[in-house]
Amino acid sequence: LTRKHVRSSVGEETNVTVDLELTEVGGGEQIRPFWGHYVAQDLAVLVFFADAADFDRLEEAAEALAEVCRAVVAQAKAPKARLLLVAMNTSAAGAEPSSDIHEVMRRATEGVVAFDGVRILEADLVG
Repeated sequence: LTRKHVRSSVGEETNVTVDLELTEVGGGEQIRPFWGHYVAQDLAVLVFFADAADFDRLEEAAEALAEVCRAVVAQAKAPKARLLLVAMNTSAAGAEPSSDIHEVMRRATEGVVAFDGVRILEADLVG
């Protein structure tokens, strides 16, 4: 992706090349032990999505987040990576507030993730 192919409405454009590597990991419990193998040493951001409208599975999502974080720590990978939590469907009926999602995720990853400064991005996908 090069900057010359991206239109900006603010500021000036320059010819800057940006290398962006995205790896989607997911799957059931059988796949989760391998998640750490997909993490590069230079990982900058780990983006984790949680469905605010599916509170019944929030604990499961929190444990999945904890698993991937433990895998990263165990393999001494990505020591400077940041965590971005994306709470989806926040305006759906019965959706949990982002503060509750933050707390569930914080408890699940206690001792693995330094949650100070972690922010939640609330997102409603419109299609």
